[in-house]
This record gives sequence, C-alpha cells and structure tokens, in this order.
Amino acid sequence: MPLPDNITLVWVRGTLLDGDGEPVSGRVTLQPSPSALVDSAARQIIATSAPYFAVLDEDGTFAVEVPATDDSNVQPTGWTYEVRTPIQAVFHIVVPESTPPIDDLGDDLNGERVLELSSATPLPAPQSGTVQTLPPTPEDVAAAVDAYLLANPPSGLAEAFTHTQATPATVWGPIAHGFGRRPVAWSLYDTDDRECGGYEVQHLDLDTCRVSMDVPTAGVIRLL
Repeated sequence: MPLPDNITLVWVRGTLLDGDGEPVSGRVTLQPSPSALVDSAARQIIATSAPYFAVLDEDGTFAVEVPATDDSNVQPTGWTYEVRTPIQAVFHIVVPESTPPIDDLGDDLNGERVLELSSATPLPAPQSGTVQTLPPTPEDVAAAVDAYLLANPPSGLAEAFTHTQATPATVWGPIAHGFGRRPVAWSLYDTDDRECGGYEVQHLDLDTCRVSMDVPTAGVIRLL
C-alpha cells in the first residue's frame, strides 16, 4: 500500500558475503516489532505484521525502503525492525529519521536517505510494554479497516473486490476492479494465506490497477 507523503522513508542496504568472501543468495527481511503501524495524522494503517524484504542480487547486495522508526507521525513509538538474513542471527535495529541523504551522483540512491546495514547497531528485542499493543493479526487489522470504511464510507464505495492469481508471477494484472475510483485499502495473501509485503499497487485508471513484486507469487489481493 502506498505510504502517505508525511511518512519519512529510509533505504536500508548492504552486501552479504559468506566466510569465503562469496556472495550469498536468499533475501533480507525487516519486520516491524509492533503488530501494526499507524499514521496518526491520516488515521491510516501503514504496515501490518508482514515484513519488508529485498531479494539479494547476484553480488550479494540488497536495498529496501522502510519507514523511519522514530517518525513522529507513526504510532506506536519506541519500536525497532527485526532483521533476518541468510548468514546472521536475528537482530534488531532502529532506522533513524535523521539518516542523511546520499550526496554522490554516481550512487543509484543519490539524494535518498540511506542507512548501511553494516553501520547499524544491533539491539536486543524490545521489552514487553515498550510499544503499544495493536491488533495482533492481519485478519484483525483487515476487520478494523472494514469497520472504519463502513462507518466512514468514501464516495462511491463498492463491495470488496478479490482478484485471484493462480500462477506465480511478479506482475499481477491489469486487474479490473470496476470501482470508478482508486481503491482505498488492499491486502495481499499468498497461497498459504500469509499476508505479503514488499509489493506495489499501481493505479492505471479509476477502474484498473496492477500489482508488482520482486518474487513470483500466487495468491489473492482484496481491494476496497
């Protein structure tokens, strides 16, 4: 789901090599420690328990864009990302809003805020009570969104539309939902009924959209 413009985004990147200095394969995941993140200004859920992830390139490099952990517009406060990689034990990091932008015209991320994973300090997992408890499952989050939309329906709200992608693919669509407007919320699940992150929804017009992701995936996307 596209994030509101008032949320500060930071790229986390790095290079993963094995003990012999060879690139490793797999992916890196950054999972927010709260069960959901909320934009307090827009009153919008911006992330659930699904992790952000990046597939490692052939040279072992990766880059993934995530919300800053100390953004004042994001609730709760005092949270971290749980980081999982193919070669390291699980650890936690913070991604500061004050991360400086890259100033290098030869860098692909020139002008973007970039945190090198190698420079991030590993932290212990947050202690119980340091973050606010929010809805614990994606199903609960979806139910809360549905309840809010029923109580505060935008103009022209239609029935939920479900698109099924039977064959794994990195691009789903075009998806013809026929709302006559942009969907106001969506959730994507794989064939094991696990909510997925790391995808992008592109609105082609008021009646169609397209979903893009790095890893070929089959499943369903539900649009409201």
